[in-house]
Amino acid sequence: FITVANYNCYPHNCPVPVREEDLWSGYPTVDNSSYTLAKRSFLEMTEAYDKQFDTFNAVNLILSDLYGPSDHFHSDALKFIPSLLMKIKHCMENGLPLSLEGRGSDISDFLFVKDAAKALRISMEKCNNPSPINIGSGEPKAISDIIRICCKIMGYTGNIAWNEVSISGPFQRFLDIKKAEKEMGFKAETSLVAGLTETIVWIKENLAPVRTYAPEQAPPRR
Repeated sequence: FITVANYNCYPHNCPVPVREEDLWSGYPTVDNSSYTLAKRSFLEMTEAYDKQFDTFNAVNLILSDLYGPSDHFHSDALKFIPSLLMKIKHCMENGLPLSLEGRGSDISDFLFVKDAAKALRISMEKCNNPSPINIGSGEPKAISDIIRICCKIMGYTGNIAWNEVSISGPFQRFLDIKKAEKEMGFKAETSLVAGLTETIVWIKENLAPVRTYAPEQAPPRR
């Protein structure tokens, strides 16, 4: 039985790179606490089942934020990369400057969806350890660098208006991935540039022009 959780399960101000041992060392980010506490409980439950029943084999994976083709793409998405790519696409289609908010100096790790799928497959084949295992790219980047890379690949050459504002999340978000290499022999193979390039090619070939919405008409935030 494989449980998949997200980086947000870790405490708000966890030291980085974040280790599996720190999962219960503090409270998660308040904005995501309902999701993350439920996931933590599920991880603990499957680990207990694994210990109690010899025939119940559990693997608990904690993934960095995912991105890739066929993601949930719209400009109000809560996921950073899909939202960013749609904002750039909209600006290119309408000759607008790119307006962004956040902290460009923040550092995050993003995992390409094909590497995530590979990790799931390997965990089924090789892993028999119910304790949590981090799955990340091992390539943390500053948000400002990710924006620059996305603009370059998409061909956006317009102005970027960056509004540095305080947000609730931690300044640095990336995982210690040594356990995944030791327990599963897993290491991500897709660089951020390669993954973004494949994602952007998919967007250009499959997505219609970006629609804009009045606040009451916007798609649900996911």
